Amino acid sequence: MYKKILVPLDGSSLSEAALSHAGVLAKALGAQVLLLRVVVFPDQDLGDIPIEYAASNEVLAEMKRYLEHTATELRRAGVTVTSFAISGRVADTILDFAEHHQVDLIVMSTHGRAAALRWLMGSIADKVVHSAHVPVLIIRENKKSHANIVH
Repeated sequence: MYKKILVPLDGSSLSEAALSHAGVLAKALGAQVLLLRVVVFPDQDLGDIPIEYAASNEVLAEMKRYLEHTATELRRAGVTVTSFAISGRVADTILDFAEHHQVDLIVMSTHGRAAALRWLMGSIADKVVHSAHVPVLIIRENKKSHANIVH
């Protein structure tokens, strides 16, 4: 059913909560996990992304190292993992990446904010859920979702 599972990461422990869920699914289904870190450069149209999150080429290289380090636990569990660090507007880049790489499922975490706050802040997860052409599994923030369940 699912052969390619996309997990967008932003370097936070919240986004990493999706890893264990994606890992369990991938292991059970024999699927590949694609880790994606979207980097925003200062000269790009930032849209709703604050400038302090904009990145340089050095940061892009650091993100690639972060992704490879993050992939280690999944690989130890026997999951095939490929990682990508690319630049662009976050939600649009996740959606374009999923389509281009023929992803079957997107697994990502969210704070689970109330609708009014989400509207005010502009949720990446909300944009992905409403625009993706594939199923999206949203992992809500809680202490249990941070547990390592890949064995």
